[in-house]
Amino acid sequence: MTTDARSAIRESALLLQSGQPLQAKQMLEAILGSSPQLADAKHLLGICLFQLGDPERAARIMRELLQQAPHRQDIWVNYVLGLAKAVDYQEEMLRAAGEALSRFPQLSAVWLTVAKYYDDRRDWRQASRVLQQAVDSVPQDVGLRLAWARCELRLGNTSRAQALLGQLEMEVPSNAEVPFLLGKIAEQAGDLDLACACWSRALAIQPEHAHALEQLVIAKRRCCDWIDADALADRLRAGSQQRLDKGQAPLESPLVSLSLFADNAYNFRVARAAACRIAEKGRGASKPPAPTARGNKIRVGYLSDELRDHPTGLLLRDFFQCHDQNAFECVIYMDHAPTLSDEITSRISAAAWKVHNIHGWEHQAVAQKIADDQIDVLVDLKGWRSGNRLQVFALRPAPIQVTFLGYPGTTGADFFDYIIADDYVLPVDQARYFSERPAYVNRCYQLRAESQQTGQALRASAGDRSDHGLPESGLVLVSFNQAYKLDPIMMKIWLDLMRDFPESVLWLLPLNPTCQRNLREFAAQHQIDPARLVFADWKDHQQHMARLTHADLYLDTRIYTGHTTTADALVCQVPAVALSGEHFASRVSASLLQQVGLESCVVDSLEEYRELARQLLSQPEERARIRSVLTEENLRRTLLNTADFVRDLEDLFQQMLDARRQAGEIQALRARQRTPLLEES
Repeated sequence: MTTDARSAIRESALLLQSGQPLQAKQMLEAILGSSPQLADAKHLLGICLFQLGDPERAARIMRELLQQAPHRQDIWVNYVLGLAKAVDYQEEMLRAAGEALSRFPQLSAVWLTVAKYYDDRRDWRQASRVLQQAVDSVPQDVGLRLAWARCELRLGNTSRAQALLGQLEMEVPSNAEVPFLLGKIAEQAGDLDLACACWSRALAIQPEHAHALEQLVIAKRRCCDWIDADALADRLRAGSQQRLDKGQAPLESPLVSLSLFADNAYNFRVARAAACRIAEKGRGASKPPAPTARGNKIRVGYLSDELRDHPTGLLLRDFFQCHDQNAFECVIYMDHAPTLSDEITSRISAAAWKVHNIHGWEHQAVAQKIADDQIDVLVDLKGWRSGNRLQVFALRPAPIQVTFLGYPGTTGADFFDYIIADDYVLPVDQARYFSERPAYVNRCYQLRAESQQTGQALRASAGDRSDHGLPESGLVLVSFNQAYKLDPIMMKIWLDLMRDFPESVLWLLPLNPTCQRNLREFAAQHQIDPARLVFADWKDHQQHMARLTHADLYLDTRIYTGHTTTADALVCQVPAVALSGEHFASRVSASLLQQVGLESCVVDSLEEYRELARQLLSQPEERARIRSVLTEENLRRTLLNTADFVRDLEDLFQQMLDARRQAGEIQALRARQRTPLLEES
């Protein structure tokens, strides 16, 4: 090899390392034009081609090189890593990995790639077997042992994970990942104090740990430990912004971002970065199929792991039976274990055209099933919440893909065409912060089951106040929201109200013991008797709704407002106060109140919130007036009108397909107003 060729190869390698594969490719092709046998140049060209999305040519080059130089471990590693990123080359990757490991069992990167293949497909048992074999082959490799511990955690084998991590903690005390994973074990065991201590230790070792800071911030919120909470959140955001500026993944997930920061632009940036990583896994997937001509019927697929006794399942209990079966065929892809199926699952399944349980299926198989089913509109009900199947949507199995109900914000993904919204939660001037185009229903985007009982019927089975740990007299302020939605700013306002009304109590969910302790201490610090905080017991949904009728005023949260909890209060005829925020997640309660005609209960500032709540607590006649608005007739016409909601959605689906067939640019859509049918005289 000449000095010039060696220098040019080094320069192309530097271009590749700096994220310029196209320039590196051009330089390498020029080198190989004059010296076609240079193995190092071919090797680098293969890596470039993998990065540029040409796996066919890249794999051919790598195979030729390995025939000539099967002893080159670096070529084996890059061949396997490149194939792993190509959607249609997974079988070849496994074959290549098997051959590489039979020659060089010490190749940790290849072991990790194979384990990740099974991990991505949720086959954690096989991933665990691979990693156990890897650790047997390379027992001193810390990365392999950590990966095995993570896998055992996913399988629920905490004792084995803890044993692996305990040994690592002694051997490599400076590795931040060890206390991070020990924190996950403590969290799963419900010991949030220990979890926070572990994550604090991880951050002391590695201040920029990619996940420890996020976990610490959200865990402190979950146990209402608000000491330094704002400082930690600011540190999280500053770290994420620095990483985003460098083109790296943010420190927090999109869900954590919108639960901490009511900032559309920032939430969008975090979601976009996370979605790009998902899209990368789906790179090379086929283009979305064209809508299928099948007469007048539209085939809609719904995908979720929550179509059971879960808030999403309860909201959709009557939804599928309201679809027009003469015009729509509903296919449901259920992603929960069959053992979790219940009465809600059966009710939903009975109303669908077809039901498939895809629990345990790999993403590619789910996408293929959806494509084979010729789904016209595929609806995601999860967004960025835990257990999502965004990788299925990244493979583009349907011509129209929609996100709806499960996630109050943008996914940031270019593989979703529309988001179902209403004018209030997603004003038109905020649409620029959404990767999806809005598809507006003519009501609040959050529906309720129309078979839901309302105030009067629920009160009949509510029992006495004492049955629920409440005093027989005095005002009951309620906020049945999860602990992470609570914050010191709003809690101080609630405690101020309790000070103004000495006979009142604050009724909260059965939060974890650490959270209860911290909230009682917070109350005492603000001169409120901790005994006036009443923590409810766990009840099934019907019992929960019945007891809620004992409340006098529902107090909504601030950054991430009540969604189902706010609607629950309204169905139970409980007056509510809501603060209208700056992003989707902080505007849902306000939208629900507007839907039922209680715009006067929505305010724009904390001071207005405090004053309105004080007025309602001091004026029983005004609370009675609000209850009179929340009549069964009004609720059936507005909030509990599932059939009318479904008609809006069906109209939007039709418009989406019409736009797709016309090959026009995707634009915001709005459900068309319908003329009410005249009653027969």
